[in-house]
Amino acid sequence: MATQHQLAPASELVKKNRVRFPNESSEYRLARDALLAAEIELRRHIERVAEQRPAAWRGLEPISSRIFFYRDVPAALDWLARALGFTEEMRQMTLNG
Repeated sequence: MATQHQLAPASELVKKNRVRFPNESSEYRLARDALLAAEIELRRHIERVAEQRPAAWRGLEPISSRIFFYRDVPAALDWLARALGFTEEMRQMTLNG
């Protein structure tokens, strides 16, 4: 995605929109243009957040890669329950239930 500095402001993009509906009022057009500008900004925000995700996960080891190597399934479930912060009572329900 292009950086924020290279993107035209949403308001400019909205002004370039020539799509009109028959008999639309000026109030309707103002509301539609405001909605379109908000949608453009929302999409840009979603893309910025998506760009941050890889950095957030960097350096973490997936839990699942450890679980599948266990031959003792109850021990693996107990380890997972502890990793997720389950109480002793909750872990026992997991192992026995």
